[in-house]
Amino acid sequence: MAEPSEDLSQEDILAENASLRKQLADAQHRLQNLNEQYLEEVSYWRSRALELKLELAAERSVGTDAHGPNGTHRRDGRDGRD
Repeated sequence: MAEPSEDLSQEDILAENASLRKQLADAQHRLQNLNEQYLEEVSYWRSRALELKLELAAERSVGTDAHGPNGTHRRDGRDGRD
């Protein structure tokens, strides 16, 4: 990248300035897209983690109902509480 100097004409300086502004705008646009993509991924994985927690809680609830509160199967039908 050329540094502004006495040798560059005003036209060259303006052209380089325009080119740099375009590069900056492109970089900002890419950064904005990456940030949006990141936030979408974070949202997806938070939602997925919550779904998995709910599934696990439901499975544990079903397991507790069938096996008593300590998770062991009772043949006499009682839940282990006396």
